[in-house]
Amino acid sequence: MYYSHTSSQQRIKSEKSKSRGFTLPEALISLTIIGFLSAGLTYFMKDVAYGLFWGTQKIEISQDVRSFTMRIAAEARSANSAIIYSSFKNTDRDQGADRRDDGLSGDCLVLVNTEPYPNADSPEHYTRVIVYFRKAAETENIGPVRRLEWPASGTTGTSHYVDASGKTIEELLTSIAADDTGDYPVIVELSRGMADGRLFTNFRQGKVIVVNGEILHGNQAEEVTNTYNLSISPRG
Repeated sequence: MYYSHTSSQQRIKSEKSKSRGFTLPEALISLTIIGFLSAGLTYFMKDVAYGLFWGTQKIEISQDVRSFTMRIAAEARSANSAIIYSSFKNTDRDQGADRRDDGLSGDCLVLVNTEPYPNADSPEHYTRVIVYFRKAAETENIGPVRRLEWPASGTTGTSHYVDASGKTIEELLTSIAADDTGDYPVIVELSRGMADGRLFTNFRQGKVIVVNGEILHGNQAEEVTNTYNLSISPRG
């Protein structure tokens, strides 16, 4: 049987040609395309991660706003009076002159419940006191909103009642909490006051309290915020 030597050589050359690698220009073009695809994918993943982070923080803020506003509004409606102080530091709420007048703002709101005791014509007694206060960092004016309740939640009976004719609310506050350093429950993680840097504003001599602030979530790299503004009124 006869084999063509020329045909064999052509077949070998053809097979070598088919199995050769990328040329340098082809490799550079491929790497460039891969680079563009990688950059686009990285940007896309970063955008998705940011969207998830932002959405999660917004949901948490909405939950904070809803919980805070519903709670403080309900407690204000059941209170007889509302008093605002600059802060919950003892030196800012230990005398009557510390009360913020009409149109002024502060970071401490005190809701006071009183009733005559033991009879309808008896002297008024303090029966319940709820304090909301924001302790902010001096540099950034940001801090958590905390809550203090007297007597402690779940307390029953009348043994804790205090005669209001013999003690001012400032004296009662001092006996309840000597200062603002206690481990009081956090109601809002971080908040910034919007009314002259404060959270609460007194209107109509305490008949209307405006709560105006900004809730913050996130971290130093990415901060998510949302403002809230509501008016609450004690029943008087």
